[in-house]
Amino acid sequence: MRYSKGKAQATNQIIVISIACLSVIISLLFQLLSGAYTWSESIQSQMKVYVYLDDSLQTNQIDSTIQVLKKRNEINAAKIQFVDKQIIAKDFLNTTHENFDELLGDINPFKNSIILELKPSFRNKVSFEKLATELRGSTGIYEVTYPENYLDLIIPKIKVISSAAIIFICLIALIVYFQISNYTKLHIHANRTLIKSMQLLGSTNGFIMKPYLLKSVILGLLGAILGYLITNVFYFYINNQIPELTIYLFNVTNQVIILIGTLVIAVIFSLLSTLLTLNKYLKISGSNLY
Repeated sequence: MRYSKGKAQATNQIIVISIACLSVIISLLFQLLSGAYTWSESIQSQMKVYVYLDDSLQTNQIDSTIQVLKKRNEINAAKIQFVDKQIIAKDFLNTTHENFDELLGDINPFKNSIILELKPSFRNKVSFEKLATELRGSTGIYEVTYPENYLDLIIPKIKVISSAAIIFICLIALIVYFQISNYTKLHIHANRTLIKSMQLLGSTNGFIMKPYLLKSVILGLLGAILGYLITNVFYFYINNQIPELTIYLFNVTNQVIILIGTLVIAVIFSLLSTLLTLNKYLKISGSNLY
């Protein structure tokens, strides 16, 4: 049966659409991973360690405690913040409008506190627990607290989401690879006689492969560009519905990474599937073509 030009064009269109689908999926999941990472970083940057001091500490002792904390490797020395208990009392009164002086007289129930921020590499459960345990055993420290619920619940879930997204990308990429490979096989199989004739006439494998590989690059680029455009149409719609996501969806750096990434991945997929299929047919003997 003769392989018509119309069938070849249909096959090319299917390959382009398959690559476009892969590009869309990669783009969407990249945004998911990027958003999850940004959200995780934002949450972790807001996690502080609150060190409450004994009322017996004098000003010079408080200063000495702060200097000791600045020398710790896991603490960001530039972000250490001392909060006087008088300020805490005023903020409490302004927020709740409850005057504790009526019950306690001149006694301030709050504690002087030091707010600590950990360096990015130490923003994990183990480092928070270790620091809190060591500080609780120090002289002049009344209590140490930190957001345990965030560390126990939110951060692990973000990591699970990121891992699931990566696995999903790999699975979809594998499926699309086999799909592209199968359609490429159909196209090359239709020209198997011509390929074998060129071999018999002395053509090198590189010479035979060149037009097919060049075509695969073109199809890969077309698919990647189509997928990128479809993704941005989707982003534009989401942006109109939820303007707050603009900073994530239309981040210039992310857009450049997505465009370059989809182009590279699409071309590699198209080239790889074509190359493997060509190698298979170039090794087939003339008697086994049919």
